[in-house]
Amino acid sequence: MKKSLLVILTVLLTTSGIFAQDKDYEEYLKREQADLAKFIAQENSRWQDYVDLDSKEWQQLVDEVEKLWGVDAKFSNKKTWVRYGATKKTRTVTDFEKGYLKIEALGKEGETKEELLEKTSELVKEVIEEKADPTDSEPILSNQLEAEVKPEKIPAKYVKVVKVTSPEGKVENKLIIKIPFKSNHLKTRAERVLPIVQEYSSKYKINPKLVMAVIQTESAFNPKARSTFMQKNGRIGHAYGLMQLVPYSGGKEAYNSLGHNGTPTPNYLYNEKNNLELGIIYLNLLSKKYFKEVTNKVKNEYLIICAYNTGPGNVARALIGNTDLSDATVKANSMGTQELYNHLVRKLPYQETRDFLARVVKRILIY
Repeated sequence: MKKSLLVILTVLLTTSGIFAQDKDYEEYLKREQADLAKFIAQENSRWQDYVDLDSKEWQQLVDEVEKLWGVDAKFSNKKTWVRYGATKKTRTVTDFEKGYLKIEALGKEGETKEELLEKTSELVKEVIEEKADPTDSEPILSNQLEAEVKPEKIPAKYVKVVKVTSPEGKVENKLIIKIPFKSNHLKTRAERVLPIVQEYSSKYKINPKLVMAVIQTESAFNPKARSTFMQKNGRIGHAYGLMQLVPYSGGKEAYNSLGHNGTPTPNYLYNEKNNLELGIIYLNLLSKKYFKEVTNKVKNEYLIICAYNTGPGNVARALIGNTDLSDATVKANSMGTQELYNHLVRKLPYQETRDFLARVVKRILIY
């Protein structure tokens, strides 16, 4: 009897120890989950602080520039890289689609060409030497310009001074230097990123020709691409880099799929390898997650091209009138390849996306 009681007591003590451990483990899990939730909240708050600051600084830049340049104010977009000097009275405009570098300076009436050139010297040096990423071996404009450009030596045939009227009604002298790119400038930039595209396209099972066509259409291979738009909440939003990733939507989804928490920063997205990897991952997610049931390769590509530009929900809406991806997939599968293309070009909610689809499909054939 005593022996039986001893066994029961031993079992009870052992079991209570297990229960105690289970309880401790549950508490540990709760603490871990709370810590993770806190971290994510802090990251989101930090990002929102950045967005607010970025919006404020952007608006301040717009105000300063428009005060001096009036209706001639220019800002960076997908295919044009604009830089202003410290006083905002000098600027460079690099157009990667049309293929030229323009250097401009505002001055008082009577200021000479030499004086105006001197004002631009520091900014020109910065632009000519700037790299897309500090680790790059060559500057962005390496092997791009038709003529060698140095602050102290700009060919006279590209330089002129004109009279302009300031927003305040004053007559000013304006220096304009316009240097064309080489005829093969687009090919040079494409070849620069091709090895990275091939590497990640192979890794994430995406057609590299499709990726190259997307990059050309999004940014004309401009590593400094930055487009600006108004968000639904009234704040300023931006898309960054070669593949024009929005940090808090497609960019974030791809970033998180790599195991990162939070949201990629603009500096992260301006790194060419980071940008290309996340863009290709997002194309993979669109193909293998959102439209995985569309197994026809061409039709799948049509859908992910559109979704890359406007989101999967808008693609579904174009097909069936709502955002149900399952029903949209059934609809896409029931259509012929050309029929699907024609339908998307007619029914996508935004003209921008219709044009995007047509351009990407046409450019796939180039590569």
